Amino acid sequence: MADAPTLRTLGAADAGALAELAARPDVVRMGDHLDTLRASDWAAWIGPPERDGAPVLGAFEDGALVAAAKLEPRTRRRVAHSAKIILVASEKRRFDRAVDALLDALVDAADRWLQIVRLDLAGPAGHRRLKRYERRGFALEAIQRGAILTDGEFIDEATFGRIRPGTEPYAPPPSNLELPWPPKGPRIKA
Repeated sequence: MADAPTLRTLGAADAGALAELAARPDVVRMGDHLDTLRASDWAAWIGPPERDGAPVLGAFEDGALVAAAKLEPRTRRRVAHSAKIILVASEKRRFDRAVDALLDALVDAADRWLQIVRLDLAGPAGHRRLKRYERRGFALEAIQRGAILTDGEFIDEATFGRIRPGTEPYAPPPSNLELPWPPKGPRIKA
């Protein structure tokens, strides 16, 4: 059995390795505008952890960076209890122990250290990752049709949410939630 991946906080010196990882065609970038970043932009994205209290974690196997993830807490007062997980990982290694270890570390940090109640995670819909997220308490909340442009095609984006156990603010929606579209009912005339 292979050794467990090594997790550590990424620093400015790791920006080049992160840029190389993100530029590979087999990499899925689950976050806003990550496909347009240059090496200098990655250094700013890593930034000092003091900036927002959430370092970028990297997963290394045999000394090579194979995945990176960041927990981005929201800063506006009404949503300060929530954060977004951004993940950059090779498709070939997308569901291996490195990505699992990153997700587990971020969920643990959110629950135990950062006191974050809600976590959001989004990425290409129709992926086999759905079960992995559900095992960590994430629930599918929405499918946004044609929300991501990949390889010249518009693909759907799946949005997941997780409420920290023990802080359920309301009854969770049914797992077979289907939103009516287009809306039915009387039309309002202007």
